[in-house]
Amino acid sequence: MVRGASASRPAAMTAFDLIGTAPGLNLSAMFERGAAVARTPTRFASAAEPGDILAAVRAAAAALGFAAPAESRNFKLRMEGPGRRGPLVALAQVFEMCPGLHMLEVRKVRGDTLEYGEFYRRLEERCAPLMLARGKPEAEAGVPVPPRVPSSGGLSNSV
Repeated sequence: MVRGASASRPAAMTAFDLIGTAPGLNLSAMFERGAAVARTPTRFASAAEPGDILAAVRAAAAALGFAAPAESRNFKLRMEGPGRRGPLVALAQVFEMCPGLHMLEVRKVRGDTLEYGEFYRRLEERCAPLMLARGKPEAEAGVPVPPRVPSSGGLSNSV
């Protein structure tokens, strides 16, 4: 369960929440009746501050013709825009994975799935400077890496 957010920090994710983000390990469809499969969230990790992430998402959404309120509570941002088959509504939320590392999750609330996919692709392009580079080691991607603890010279794990 995600721990609650405070006014200065986003909600923190537990190990179970992180495991649940893996598509192959997400068992929520077994327990939620009537859950739409099309409501799959899209997410990316960032080392930026939560407020900076939401500000960038708000600016990107506005550039794409979506309205997003100036205020956001609990590090959530609701974005509404026109769609071909009615309004498209998406919800963005920032989670803290560990100190200094955040995850932005964007979820379709209402609207056409194909339009949402196009909206997210364009939003992701505009927010690319905030994203951690996929497939790069943490140090190259801008993630603070804790220093290694020196091993004691006398102990050995060799067999």
